[in-house]
Amino acid sequence: MTRVARGAYGLLGIAALLGAMDVAVRSGALSHHAVPTAVEMVKAFGGLAVSGAFLRAVGQTLIATLLAFAAAAVVATPLGVLLGASRRAERLSSGLIETLRPIPSIALMPVAILALGIAIELKIALAGFASLWPLLINAIAGVRSADSLMIRTARSFTWSRARIMRRVQLRAALPFIVSGARQSISVALVIVVTLELLGAKGGIGEVIRQYSASGRVDYVFGGVLATGLLGLALHAVLSRGEARLLRWAPQHRAVRP
Repeated sequence: MTRVARGAYGLLGIAALLGAMDVAVRSGALSHHAVPTAVEMVKAFGGLAVSGAFLRAVGQTLIATLLAFAAAAVVATPLGVLLGASRRAERLSSGLIETLRPIPSIALMPVAILALGIAIELKIALAGFASLWPLLINAIAGVRSADSLMIRTARSFTWSRARIMRRVQLRAALPFIVSGARQSISVALVIVVTLELLGAKGGIGEVIRQYSASGRVDYVFGGVLATGLLGLALHAVLSRGEARLLRWAPQHRAVRP
């Protein structure tokens, strides 16, 4: 299937969901006071899309998401490669990782507010913490996935550990790391918008919160739709970068433009 065809199927799925929502509201299965029709939601989204204030809010959410993702990537990728390459280091750190990983970053919000306030620093810190784990776990698994026979062969040719890491293990880990990056940036966006909904300054979440307080459910869902489309755009950009970076991988050689 071509990328264009896959994109068309994706848009068809969105249209089907909007259609089902519209039918549910018009039939009375969902309360019109709580959920707008699809037409009302799309109209509200159109109104938001031409609003300079809302576009600035989208920019604030996007910047916080990208900075949180970048912070997570800078920490998690090299650390994951190190832990994947060293069984001893992985064993020493496994207890700490498995203790920290289940902690919801939102649970740290009260403490983080005291330390960082409610501006962009709060969003970067907590979203970065939450989005670190997919990258870290995928990087560890990727390095571990390297073919042991290839590693032994490289050693038989007296390759250094650094060369084996660069030419064998990192090459095997790269698809895992890119997959982890796609998961990570989605997590970062979710946490940033959630923090904005809970009181952090600026961004799409603050706009949704304000419209919710005034009872404009059409604009609330318009903001939700904007969040989903922003996530879709980030996913598309990373997927495009993945296809270019991993042209040698079989799954990308098989996809036609």
